[in-house]
Amino acid sequence: MEPNELKVGNLYSTEFVSSAYYVNDKIIHETYDMYPGDVFMILSVNEYDETQTTDVEILHNNRKMWFTFHMNEIMIEDVRRAGSYDIPFVVLNELEPGSNSTP
Repeated sequence: MEPNELKVGNLYSTEFVSSAYYVNDKIIHETYDMYPGDVFMILSVNEYDETQTTDVEILHNNRKMWFTFHMNEIMIEDVRRAGSYDIPFVVLNELEPGSNSTP
């Protein structure tokens, strides 16, 4: 999934175990393991060309968290292919699986 396919306000779930980041009560940066089936809502998606990263802010268990994704560059026999993001999310509120429509 690419960053431009993520929709703010939609519900998603991870496809495999992923770590989200958050700041705890003591203002310490921590990670939270999310498992397939854990549901969260997208709050914002921000792409940063300078660092080739995308931050996805989510709401999960009444806590704001975020994922940071780095663009993957693939080299095959000294030929650079187009980079892409590997965002392991599944949309939960589509009208039909695989469609681009939402309710």
